[in-house]
Amino acid sequence: MTETQVSRGFKCLGDVNKFTELKAIYQAIVHQEAEARLPSGAKVHTKVMGHPRKLYAIDYNGVRYVQQNTSTNSQYALRARRGAKIVWIIRLKDNQYLGYCENGIAYRKEETP
Repeated sequence: MTETQVSRGFKCLGDVNKFTELKAIYQAIVHQEAEARLPSGAKVHTKVMGHPRKLYAIDYNGVRYVQQNTSTNSQYALRARRGAKIVWIIRLKDNQYLGYCENGIAYRKEETP
C-alpha cells in the first residue's frame, strides 16, 4: 500500500522496524506466536480471541493489539483476505483506535480538531 492509498484519517509513520516494541508485538501476532519478547527483555503473551474465527491479540500497557478480523465487510478485512497482515492498535479504556500496522508499515490515527 502506498501512502496515497492510506485510509482516510490515518497518517503513515513508516516502517514498523523503527518502533522496536511495536515490531515485536506486530510480528508475534502476524506469525501467531505464543508470546512477544520486547526489547526490554519482558515477555507479553499472545491471546486467542473470537469464535469461530480466531484472532490473535496482545494486551499491553493499556493497549490492545489485535489481528484484523477477515469476516467483516470492511476494506481492511478485504485486504486481509487478500493476504495483507493487519494489526489494529486500540486503547482499552475507551476502545479508541490509535492506529494500525499493515504489512510492516505503521499508521497513526490523525487527530481531529
